[in-house]
Amino acid sequence: MKPLITRCLLTLVATAAVCTQTTHSQLPAYPYIIWQEGVADSIMLLVSGRVDMNDYSSELPGPGTIFKEHVQTLLVTEGVKSIGAYAFRGFARLTSATLAGTVEKVGSHAFSDCVQLRYVRVNSLVPPAAAADAFQMIPTDATLSVPRSALSAYAAAPVWRDFARIITSHYGMTTDMIRWEYDDTTATLHLTAVLGEAYMRDYTYIAPWGELCEEVKALGLEKHSLRRIGERAFVGFVALDAVTLPDGLLHIGRKAFADCTGLRSVALPDGLKTIDSEAFARCYGLKVLTVESAIPPVAAADAFSEVPLSDVTLIVPRGALPAYAEAPVWRDFMHLTEAADSSLAEGARGYAVVGANLLVRSF
Repeated sequence: MKPLITRCLLTLVATAAVCTQTTHSQLPAYPYIIWQEGVADSIMLLVSGRVDMNDYSSELPGPGTIFKEHVQTLLVTEGVKSIGAYAFRGFARLTSATLAGTVEKVGSHAFSDCVQLRYVRVNSLVPPAAAADAFQMIPTDATLSVPRSALSAYAAAPVWRDFARIITSHYGMTTDMIRWEYDDTTATLHLTAVLGEAYMRDYTYIAPWGELCEEVKALGLEKHSLRRIGERAFVGFVALDAVTLPDGLLHIGRKAFADCTGLRSVALPDGLKTIDSEAFARCYGLKVLTVESAIPPVAAADAFSEVPLSDVTLIVPRGALPAYAEAPVWRDFMHLTEAADSSLAEGARGYAVVGANLLVRSF
C-alpha cells in the first residue's frame, strides 16, 4: 500500500502549514512544499521555483523554520538559482540535502548549526559560490556528493573542499519528482515516481543520469508510475541491451532512446499512445520490437530513423497484425508477426529470431 502523502503550502508570512490541493501552476513563484511519507515526524522539505531565494537572518528566519525540528530531508529542485542566507540554519534533524544543478550560490549561514547534516549532494558541474560560513557547525564527518566529472573542481573549490569526504554517487531527484538510483552491481538504472506517478520532463542536453550513458545496461521502471519518458532521457545509452517499458506509459519523447546503438530488444506496453520524432533513431543493433497494444501507437515518421528495419522483427498481439500492416511507420517493418501468447512482456528478452520467423522462448 502506498504511504499517505500530505502536501502543505507555506508562504513567506506563514505561521502554520495550510494543507491544500493547489496545483503546481497555481503556486507562487517560489513555493515551499511539505509532504510526509508514512511516519508523522519524518518530513521532506521540497523547495521549488525559478527565482533566487530570499536572504533571511536570525531575526527574520525563512518560512520553513517552523518545521526545523522535523525536516530530515531537503530537496532543492532545478530552477532554483540560490540558497538564501540563514535559509535552513538550525534545522536540528536535517540529515541530507540535495541541491539542483541550477544552484549557483549558497548564502551566509544557509546550513549552519544543522548538527545532523552528514550528507550533501550538489548536482551542478560547476561548484556554486558558497559563503565561508554556509556550513558552519555541521558534523565534521559530513560527506559531499558531486557529479563524477566535477570531482576535481569541488576538491579545489573554497568551502566545498573542507568537507571530510567528497565522493561521486549515482542517485538523485528530478523536478518532476522522479527518484533515480544507479546500482553498479547490476548496471541497472532505477527510476521511481515519488508521488505515485510522474510525467518526465524534456531534457535539452543531458538528463541527470546522463553521465552513466556508457555504463547502464538495464532500466528498472516501476509499473503504472511513469506516464511519459521525456526528450533525450536516455539518448546515447550505448550499453543498454534490452528495455521493457512499464505498463501505464503513454508517451515516448523525442530522441528518448536515440543512438542507443547496443539496444537489441524493446518491449512497448499496452496503452502507449505516441512515439515522438527520432525516439529510437540510430538504434542500429535493434533486432526485436514487441508492442503490447492491439491499437498501433501513433509514431512519428522518423521515430525509427536509420534503424535497419529489414533486420527487425515486430511482434504484435494476436489479431492485431492487419492493423499494424496498414499503419504508418509500423507497415515499414519487414518482418511482422503475432505473439504466440497473450502476454508479451514476460520473457521479452528471451525471444530468439530465426530468419523471418520468431520462436518465442524464455531463457
